Amino acid sequence: MGFLTRIPDGWSDRTTIHQDCENAVEDAARLCEGLGHTVEEVDPGPLSHPNLPATFGFIFSCFLGHVVAYWEKELGKKIKPDELEPITWGRYQGSLTRPGGDYLFTIEEVQRFSRKMARWYHEGGYDLLLTPTMTIPPTKLGAFQSTPDDPMKWLGVALGFLAFTRVQNMTGQPAMSVPLFWNQNNIPIGVQFAGRFGDEGTLFRLAAQLEQARPWKDRCPSIHCRNM
Repeated sequence: MGFLTRIPDGWSDRTTIHQDCENAVEDAARLCEGLGHTVEEVDPGPLSHPNLPATFGFIFSCFLGHVVAYWEKELGKKIKPDELEPITWGRYQGSLTRPGGDYLFTIEEVQRFSRKMARWYHEGGYDLLLTPTMTIPPTKLGAFQSTPDDPMKWLGVALGFLAFTRVQNMTGQPAMSVPLFWNQNNIPIGVQFAGRFGDEGTLFRLAAQLEQARPWKDRCPSIHCRNM
């Protein structure tokens, strides 16, 4: 099992990981090692990519173009700007100016990156990659609430969540987030285990082992606990 405490180049617009999230990974690595797994920190260099946010963003824009076209056909009318959130409308408009060739080229780029990830697991002899689930701890209620002056506020917050989870969405690798670590404020900090393509079985077996070693079903953040 390999683990990362740094973001590979090109995976995110963010370059840092909150200390709580880094601590969570290191704690999970020690736990897994104590359970008999071979665990080592890996160099993020071989996992780099030129610009995953832009790649993902372009594909998502094309997806929005498809969704809007579908609903216009279903509803029998054109979708208007005030019927969508500003960022959704903007992404949709962007999709209308890009040719199909660009879309196919980007899909091929994702396929190459997926094969690169598969080779990394195979050549390094890794069955799992351990990372933070997010690069920042869970945020407070209302942190995503946009305002008229800052309609894109939620996006800036969301980008702090995507560095490691987005990769599995793009490559199709199975992954799970597990609440093994809790910070000083009694907030769970998730860690992500990503397996080889098609190897969900390893994740299920590991999940059972981790839950037995450090149960979490009866734990809850103090701010959310209620007397029943």
